[in-house]
Amino acid sequence: AAHTGWTIRVEGEDSGTSIGFSLWMPGLRTNDRVGFFAGSPADLVLRSSGGDWKGTSGEVRILRVDPLVVEGTFRFSAVSGTRDSVIPVTEGYFRVPLDTSAR
Repeated sequence: AAHTGWTIRVEGEDSGTSIGFSLWMPGLRTNDRVGFFAGSPADLVLRSSGGDWKGTSGEVRILRVDPLVVEGTFRFSAVSGTRDSVIPVTEGYFRVPLDTSAR
């Protein structure tokens, strides 16, 4: 995860498929739900299609947040640039250690 001020970027990759999204950290608490929207989408990149997909509906559920880690689940519907296809992303999970020296 990369820090940009109080924003962290959650990113993961497996076999050419990558998912990423940003979380605004101030005030974030355990059990919060954070929605994806056009101004803050989830990103899905598929090696097979070579294109970027945007998840503008769905959410992140925060399971744990403390000074050392943020952990949660996510789901979203990714739409292609041409909007002719939708890929559901379900049962996503992340656990990101926080670099306290970056604050």
